[in-house]
Amino acid sequence: GWGRQPQFVLAIGGFHPRFAAPPGLPVLKRLALQLADGASLQLRCQAYLAVTSNTVQFGARVDLHAAGGGFSFDGLLGFDALIQLAPLAFEVDVGAALALRYRGRLLMGISFKGRLAGPTPWHVEGKAKIKLLFFSVSVSFSRTFGSKVPPPLPAAVDVVGLIAAALADRRNWSGTVPRRSAPVVTIRETPPPAHGLRVHPWAELTMRERIAPLNRRLTKLGTAPIIGGPTTVTVTVTDRAGAQPWRTTPVHEPFALAQYEDLREDQQLAQPAFAALDGGLTVAADDLAVDDEAGLAAPIAYETVVIDPTRPPERPKPGYVLSAAVLERVARFGAAGQAPARKRRQMRTAVTM
Repeated sequence: GWGRQPQFVLAIGGFHPRFAAPPGLPVLKRLALQLADGASLQLRCQAYLAVTSNTVQFGARVDLHAAGGGFSFDGLLGFDALIQLAPLAFEVDVGAALALRYRGRLLMGISFKGRLAGPTPWHVEGKAKIKLLFFSVSVSFSRTFGSKVPPPLPAAVDVVGLIAAALADRRNWSGTVPRRSAPVVTIRETPPPAHGLRVHPWAELTMRERIAPLNRRLTKLGTAPIIGGPTTVTVTVTDRAGAQPWRTTPVHEPFALAQYEDLREDQQLAQPAFAALDGGLTVAADDLAVDDEAGLAAPIAYETVVIDPTRPPERPKPGYVLSAAVLERVARFGAAGQAPARKRRQMRTAVTM
């Protein structure tokens, strides 16, 4: 999906039982195959496969029922597997059960539930139960083995430097005229300048990045730790004199929260694939400043055409070219010259943590 809350989900037959499906997604039934559906023999198989932005989920289950001569036999065998891609981790739940009955009365029953998780360390736990007529015995176990030292982490990254570099890239800057403002004129498309950004005099300036969320405590970047430990990155816009920060509005970008914060497995399953978090800001048009030395040089020529059906066609009159001296004197009284952006100092972007 895309939009304000983009999602990446591919599912056939549903999801892991502990996974919280994205809102708005229809409930998916397990992919089922009925191998036998008689009165005395029933055999049914179910399976599912799902892939999200950071997990792979799959599982299967087989159910068996047989009956005859007053006896009935029921059995099931199934598993659910969840693999986390970054950092690599997995968890497998296994379950099995057998039951023998005579005219509805349980004669013997065996059940087992287990879980295997890893790696580093490996953890296995389970519970088995046996019931025979009036006697019942259950056994539980839990064991952790293998190295408890986690695998070495990648080299620490400078998240502040990466965000600053992204904000310095003019490709991540854009200027748009607010909907509440009339465009006044139509400007033809021109090649972008080699340096800087060309915007409408009444435009709002937006800068954005997708390295990491802003204004939020970050503990990692992907699987790599952050230089200096947990960090909160904020972005402010001021003029070159370092005056009071200008008024800005946050811009939201989609971020996978598990890539930036240490979350428990149950929290990861409950989180959406992407969350709309601060990834930039917009400076209001009233707070923008324009470099007076920057400009676009172009000749301004006027043509005089008289349209009068009652008069015979006339030879076109010579055009009038506005001189640079006159243009310099009158330009300050035009829409661009009177724009608030022309009356303020230039700005600078500060990345702080």
